[in-house]
Amino acid sequence: MAEKDERRGRVEKENTDPEGELSLPAMPDMASLAMLTSFFHETGSDVEVPKPFAREIFLFSTYIAGVMYVDNFYEAIADVEIGDKLTLVREPDNPNDGLAIRVQSERGDKLGYVPQRHNAVFSRLMDAGKRIFAKVSEFDEQNGWVRVGIDLYLID
Repeated sequence: MAEKDERRGRVEKENTDPEGELSLPAMPDMASLAMLTSFFHETGSDVEVPKPFAREIFLFSTYIAGVMYVDNFYEAIADVEIGDKLTLVREPDNPNDGLAIRVQSERGDKLGYVPQRHNAVFSRLMDAGKRIFAKVSEFDEQNGWVRVGIDLYLID
């Protein structure tokens, strides 16, 4: 007990101002914190610095749509396996769907799109600066067609 009181006395002595008042260590101002945050988490940077306590939040299960319109789809999907991360890219100027979200492999090969009937909320989240990606959840091949199931995640 005496040891605990002795430590408390040292801490109080180190954090006491000239008038004898207990003071806390100086905290950086909000502008400095904002500048550091924007520096370390700048978008468009080639360096990906993980945010402290970043986590992947599951959002939705769906599939890759429009694969029959993708040139060389079977070549692009050949190296993709269950569990692989896929990149989602907004296409606001897409003539068929202003909320389109392109799905591409880690190599950058176009695989298709998030289905139009499922993309409204996710495209708006992406437009607001949220980072969303997909993981391959299944491959289902029937009658020569491949259906690629994906799970969408938000990085928070």
